[in-house]
Amino acid sequence: MIEKVIQLEDISLVDFLGVENTNIKELAAAFPKTKILARG
Repeated sequence: MIEKVIQLEDISLVDFLGVENTNIKELAAAFPKTKILARG
C-alpha cells in the first residue's frame, strides 16, 4: 500500500470539500480505489 499525505494550508476545509461535501464526493467517484480522509 502506498500512502500519500497532502496538506492544504492556504484553503479552508469548507471551501475544499464544497457544499455538502460535493467536491470530495467527486474526487471519490473519480478515484474509487483511493481512501480519502478529510480532517480539520
